Amino acid sequence: MTVHPEPTPISPPAIEASAFILKDSSGAVRARLGIDDEDKTNLIFYAPDGKVRVVLGTFDDGEPYLEFCDERENTRFYAGILEDNPGIFMFSREGALRVTFSADADGTGRAMVTAGPEGPLVSLYAKENAEALLLIKDAKGKEAFLMRADADGTRVLSLSDREGEERLGLWISKECVPGFTMLDEGGEGIIGY
Repeated sequence: MTVHPEPTPISPPAIEASAFILKDSSGAVRARLGIDDEDKTNLIFYAPDGKVRVVLGTFDDGEPYLEFCDERENTRFYAGILEDNPGIFMFSREGALRVTFSADADGTGRAMVTAGPEGPLVSLYAKENAEALLLIKDAKGKEAFLMRADADGTRVLSLSDREGEERLGLWISKECVPGFTMLDEGGEGIIGY
């Protein structure tokens, strides 16, 4: 019996181009994979009316991003890595930033929900081996509530008036000693321990 060597698989020839364009049965462009004018790679999906709906691409440094657009081509969802910091951003129909999730290179995580630049805000912040913070601002952008937990064991709760001035503070020190203070409109202590 003669033993024959296995045939060497043949790779299909490479196809090279600066762009690939997919069209639907009516001839409308529905997707494009290519290199843009700034030498960035991207994959773009289009709605039947030709408007951009999804973009998957890279920044100048090669870091990736993903973008979802509405029927008016406004960005509504964006996720990417920029300068080693991943983030997710969500926008209103008017283009205003509403929700953010991000992680900094130093280990800090952030989350933010807002109704607008001067509107109510809920912000969470946590730094690896450091502090965690919850901040709530009112409809005028004034600080209303702050809760913080430090790595050394200190715990702080602060309530502010409608002008954003602290009026009540509660805490537990790193030595496990509780305390509180009440402040008047001028920031002077009324009572405290």
